[in-house]
This record gives sequence, structure tokens and C-alpha cells, in this order.
Amino acid sequence: MENLLRQVDAIKSQGMFFLPISGDLKQPSCATRDIANVAAKLLLDHSWSGQGSLPVMGPEDLSYDDMAQMMSEVLGKPVRFHQIPGEAFKARLEGRGMSDAMAQANLEMWTAYGQGLATGEPRTPESTTPTSFRQWCEEVLKPRSWSGYRQRVDPASAPRQRHSEPRGARVSPHHAALASSGQDRVMLLPIGSAFQ
Repeated sequence: MENLLRQVDAIKSQGMFFLPISGDLKQPSCATRDIANVAAKLLLDHSWSGQGSLPVMGPEDLSYDDMAQMMSEVLGKPVRFHQIPGEAFKARLEGRGMSDAMAQANLEMWTAYGQGLATGEPRTPESTTPTSFRQWCEEVLKPRSWSGYRQRVDPASAPRQRHSEPRGARVSPHHAALASSGQDRVMLLPIGSAFQ
């Protein structure tokens, strides 16, 4: 979901966001907080070893047209999704300073998503995470859309999150957690012991 924050300016000024993918293709989408929660639980669970991956899929599959409708409702102004040609998308990325190779790789990723890459993983109770797109729009997108993308948050007024992890638990520096908000998979690579 947070990948859409790159388009806050277009959402604010044009009431649109753009990607080189069909607006009606339903696919998983999740918030980075859900990826972090899954990763934290796995890192704190010393009952497993080895390697593995776990899909993180959000609570439901949505299309970009669905997302535009929800954005419109939450923001109180019309927002539309517009599919753009791949080369136009690549040019936008390069215009923001991305290298040709990185922009091409990004375009190829979106092309693969458009061909169903993100829909190949079956949804399970374990892969379904709680943050809905509407909730994300209310808590993350709306504040940034109204007050500016790079707003400084006063730590004294920021809401505190409660964590269910045991106090004093420390993840060993020999562990690495890789989380991607790109198409929503957490990969943990344990090395050594989990706790010190």
C-alpha cells in the first residue's frame, strides 16, 4: 500500500494515480505495518529454523479501480486510476532520478504483476493480514494528502503503538529479516541463534 505514497502529489493535484497495469485486475495488497508484524512474530519465535517465506496478502484482493473508489470516499474528492503505457511509466521514473536499468526493472515487475504474478499464491488464514486498504487510506494516505507528503511529525503528539512482543527479547545481530512492500512477501534468513 505504501508504494502508492509515491503518487501523493498526483492524487492531490490531479485526483489520479498511474501505473502500467489494468485497473480491474484484483490482487493482494498489504500495509508495511502488517509485513513488520509478521516478520517480528517470526523473528521472536525460536521454535523454527531454516529458511522459508510467507506471503503477506492483506485482508482482501483489490483492483486499482477499487482502490481509487475507496480513496475517493476517504479523501472526500474524486480519485481515478489511469493505466499508462509502459514507456510513459518508465519515463516518469527516470524523470524522478531513477537509472535506466532500475526503471526498466521496475517496469518489468509491473508487467509481470499485470500478467498475474501476484495472484498465483493462494490466500490462506496465515497469509491474510488485518490492515484494510480503507483503514490505510484513513490512517496513512489522508494525513499525507491533506498536509503534505514530507510532513514532520512531532513525536510527542504521535500515537504510540502497543507491541505484544515480550519485553527484553532481543534479536541476535546474526539474524536478518528482509521485508518487501513490493509484492508483499516476508523472507527471513536465520543465521545463528535467535536470542542472546
